[in-house]
Amino acid sequence: MSASQPWSRAVRSPRILLIVMAALWAVACSDDPSPQVMSTADVAEGDVDAADVAPDTEGRDVAPDVEPDAEPDVQPDAPVVCDEPTGGAFWATSVPLSFPLDGQPIMVGQWEDDVLTGGERRDIHFLIDTGATVSCFDLDLTGGDTTPFTAEFLGLGTTGVCDGIVKGCDLAEAEAYIGIDLEVLLGESTLRRLNTFIDYREHRAWFYRQSPDSAPPGMEGVTPLVMPYVRQNELPVAEVGLGHGITLPLLTDTGSGVSIITQAYFDEVEAAEGRALPRLDGYKWATSYGTDDAFVTRLPEVQLGEAVVRGEWVVVIPDDFHIKALLAQTGIVIEGFVGFPHYRHFLTEFRGPAGEFRFWPYPTADPVADTTWHRVGLDVTGRAEGPRVEMIFSPSDVAGKDVALGDTVLSIDGQDVTGADADTVRGLLHGVPGETRTLVLRRGGAGGEVISVETQVDDLLPL
Repeated sequence: MSASQPWSRAVRSPRILLIVMAALWAVACSDDPSPQVMSTADVAEGDVDAADVAPDTEGRDVAPDVEPDAEPDVQPDAPVVCDEPTGGAFWATSVPLSFPLDGQPIMVGQWEDDVLTGGERRDIHFLIDTGATVSCFDLDLTGGDTTPFTAEFLGLGTTGVCDGIVKGCDLAEAEAYIGIDLEVLLGESTLRRLNTFIDYREHRAWFYRQSPDSAPPGMEGVTPLVMPYVRQNELPVAEVGLGHGITLPLLTDTGSGVSIITQAYFDEVEAAEGRALPRLDGYKWATSYGTDDAFVTRLPEVQLGEAVVRGEWVVVIPDDFHIKALLAQTGIVIEGFVGFPHYRHFLTEFRGPAGEFRFWPYPTADPVADTTWHRVGLDVTGRAEGPRVEMIFSPSDVAGKDVALGDTVLSIDGQDVTGADADTVRGLLHGVPGETRTLVLRRGGAGGEVISVETQVDDLLPL
């Protein structure tokens, strides 16, 4: 993986959202530094934890430097202390965010540990992830140790958290699917103590222990729309509506680049609509326990409590998806996820102590420019041998060409991508519908057949 490319281009490119490999540790965490481990289950969308997986850090880079959209507005001499707003007032500062094409909000903060950092405060990259039970540090940072421990200090720019529960996690597969190097998943063991604000339009965030006494900047006079949630084994689950009186429980996951529902609920919506909804085949929903064939569609509406998002895309998975029984054993009963495609329509507030999301509609209600599916109809994951073709979407121009799952992408329009991360490759596959791309692929591993394919950018999922 490149240690610098992903961030510099990710903040300037159209975002695409693809499946991530993940494992949620169902852990009951509290402010008590001795968590009670209840159970484990691997699930998709946003968190990877591998206490039962041998560390595999050979040849992997540490997370790259983030190049944010704007310079941080935190004053260099402003003290970051626990549980208090930095600078002494709400909204006095904000934390710049960067987004890979997959849509996860990533920020730079600080970490201090008496042993692992020698008491020094170290800059570190956090992915804000309400779908992770525990804040997970990559094994590169913990020396391969997956044992939960107490972090002396996590500096989140606008406040700090002391004595939070964290643990080591193997983030390699999440990196492969998200397409960039990761350092920390900032999960529920931290976020449940905070009021977290993510501004998807301005690419900034705020964190506060107490609920602010005023609206976020730019939201004066705006009434937030509320979506309550309940905790299932410490994970936030909300009852989400699909119109026509149809509701289903979804994990509310800011670390997910995609929203997901099961087939039965899609069928209900389609029957209620009395028409066929769009369908893009070829999506693979994968975890370390297996893979489900899935497809992508657009739903007429999704009701997030009082908020409504219309025409946004979701992934449809089988009713009996391969980890459903495992999740049920841990007390997690869900029919999918709410992810980035729906959160990006709002300044999204996650109120950990209060048990609710609040969605602040942007005052200028211009629609989200949805170029997500303006792309060549395939997707890749990052692998040691180079970007690997993981999905081929249909209908698409490339589906009729000599491209196969498992092919390694060597170049795109003459640009060598063998050492590139998946996020960079996805950016090169995006474009204006009708544009052409020349792909050079290798089939069959090292020394295999090299193939050149000319294909085009499609609008794979028209509005």
